Amino acid sequence: MEFSIWNIINVFGALGLFIYGLKVMSEGIQRAAGKQLRNFLNRVTSSLLKGLLSGLLITSVIQSSSAASVLVVGFVNAGLMTVYQSLGIIFGINIGTTITSWIVSILGVSLSTYQSVLPLFILIVPLLFVRNKKLNAWGEVMVGFVLLIIGIFFMRENVPDINLINENFPFIETSTQYGFLSILLFVLFGIIFTVFLQSSSASIALTIVFCNRGWLDYDMAAAMVLGANIGTTSTAEFAALIGNYSAKHTARIHSLFNIFGVLFTLPLIGLILPFVDWIGLQLFYTESAYSNDTSIPLALSIFHTVFNVFNALVFMLIPGFLVRASAATLRKTRIKDEQDTFKVIEDPFNLPELTILGAERSCKVCRHHKKK
Repeated sequence: MEFSIWNIINVFGALGLFIYGLKVMSEGIQRAAGKQLRNFLNRVTSSLLKGLLSGLLITSVIQSSSAASVLVVGFVNAGLMTVYQSLGIIFGINIGTTITSWIVSILGVSLSTYQSVLPLFILIVPLLFVRNKKLNAWGEVMVGFVLLIIGIFFMRENVPDINLINENFPFIETSTQYGFLSILLFVLFGIIFTVFLQSSSASIALTIVFCNRGWLDYDMAAAMVLGANIGTTSTAEFAALIGNYSAKHTARIHSLFNIFGVLFTLPLIGLILPFVDWIGLQLFYTESAYSNDTSIPLALSIFHTVFNVFNALVFMLIPGFLVRASAATLRKTRIKDEQDTFKVIEDPFNLPELTILGAERSCKVCRHHKKK
């Protein structure tokens, strides 16, 4: 496909659809959420381990870390879980997203969630038209989620295809000859591709194609996977732009979790990659990924999994560090958010659960200012 100004317009239109889908989903959650859902969320997030397993399950089911992270931001924005409760889920999401990498490396294709969500309208339409406000609200949640997924799909569809990238970016092949500087460069490439494609799965699939063509060595491909882990957090950051302070805090924790993980990994990458290759040789393939291009996809999947699991285990030991680091980057946003106190949508009498949450939060803010 040829890339033109029309594609750029479509990308921004898809981004608008994505943001609108998030708004519909978040408002639907606020309308539908009652005490039972809140208690369920409190149970599954009562510990970091339970939250991690929940995030792993959610991402494994919907096959999209971007959608899963946005869902968490939506729950936090709606007041259904605290920022601290979202930590474990964020860790689990990062582990769950590696399942898609395994699918891509084993099957050679990326599964599309776009067509799989359309049948949901068979269920959505009855929910929207029944005479039950709570069911109507859950229908809105599903509509918002489908719009969100379709928005991501159209963002991916309106960027250059692989052949056009091959024709216009031949410098990638010659950018692998500068040692550690090349690794840093390909981390940057991974970030750019993932932000542009709005899908770490698509970015990793692109990396695998480059490997199969012999353009990328194992270490450069691994660097792009690290970049994809950072780039994929942009989706939640975009989503949090229209959210409250807690939503922004959650999205920033997700970003810092991956950024710090990459910063810790880069100095040790010369030791980690041979270890990962050894695991692959013992369990999956017969030739080293350093010498055989066909072994690289599985090696990347192992590397992706090892990175995210290790990263999650480290930050489960020091979760407060992430919370404090994120808060430090959002101080001005918090001040403004506290001045605005707690805002709910339209008629508050239809949202008793959130009205209570709002009153509780307002009281906390008042006590905070009295102490000052």
